[in-house]
Amino acid sequence: MDTLSPTELDEWRARFDADRTDAGAVIEATLTDSLETTDHLTADQLGEAIEWKLGSQGGRAELNRRRLSRVVDNASGIDRVVRNVTRAAFTPAPSHELEDGAFSEADRGMIKHQLDLLSALPGVGAATATVVLTFNDPTNYAVGDRYLFGALLGEERPVTAGNYPDLLAELRTRTPAGLPLREAEKAYYKWYAERR
Repeated sequence: MDTLSPTELDEWRARFDADRTDAGAVIEATLTDSLETTDHLTADQLGEAIEWKLGSQGGRAELNRRRLSRVVDNASGIDRVVRNVTRAAFTPAPSHELEDGAFSEADRGMIKHQLDLLSALPGVGAATATVVLTFNDPTNYAVGDRYLFGALLGEERPVTAGNYPDLLAELRTRTPAGLPLREAEKAYYKWYAERR
């Protein structure tokens, strides 16, 4: 698969940002900014992350928001649960990177555990869990989806807790030093989406 040059990364990131909806940009900026000063999401913020990930998918977004809403309406403690689960999932980023960009088994296990924790919340699957991790730490995480798999690994497939570390490792090998993974991910996503 192709590796984009730093200039190409900049061009494709700019195209991604130019094409995104104002609502999506606002949700991402609001949640990312909020997570710079706190160590968790609220149930309402989690609902916004679900909307961000699935909003363009109409029925799926609405179904997952309803799942979360039912839980919020029926259990006064759901906000506390969301806060505790997201706090637990926001452990420090993997730091024991191997020379080829891969992760140690301990780091792979930690990333898998983070996705499993977040996926236990109502309305959150593995792909939405990657959104939550990315909004918390855009330097070390990226939004995972089938297009990014296609761009980086040559085959579109759904994100799972088991394959997300492979996706991150591959993206790390293609990201220039100092560029947040989220920024590189936006470029590869847009580059691939326009070529499929």
